[in-house]
Amino acid sequence: MLKKSEAPLNLELRPSRVLAGLITGVCGASILVMFLLPVPLWLKVLIALSVAVAGYRCVNQEAWRKGKGATTRLVWQSNDQWALVTIGNISCQARLVGDAFVHHYLVVLNFVLADGRKRSIVVVAGVVDGDTFRRLRARLSMAPPQVFRKENLS
Repeated sequence: MLKKSEAPLNLELRPSRVLAGLITGVCGASILVMFLLPVPLWLKVLIALSVAVAGYRCVNQEAWRKGKGATTRLVWQSNDQWALVTIGNISCQARLVGDAFVHHYLVVLNFVLADGRKRSIVVVAGVVDGDTFRRLRARLSMAPPQVFRKENLS
């Protein structure tokens, strides 16, 4: 929770080669492992194509920040409110739910948007400048744990 004396934290999200590589690696490994399964070849090809398409969409939106609805900026405002700004400079109010995953190189934020949809944002070290990433991790570590309740989602 932000104190009243703390200024909003503005995170300008840049494209990430590291995140693109991780997503591509996981999708590629899942396709390779899938071909070891004892299922018909046509099913293997269908599954491989669907994983490849999903991986492409994920890399395009989450790593390169180019896809439709890709989040390019996060603003942690007062009273635990967040603003997610997309490619078209469209701002959407959101609320952080559940506990954020905070690691030295990675932060995963889970949001519920104002219209009730859920959205997760992965912030890798290098996507934002070092000082801002450090401040984000510190504020999330000091914030009280969020209670993930079903009634808070609607």
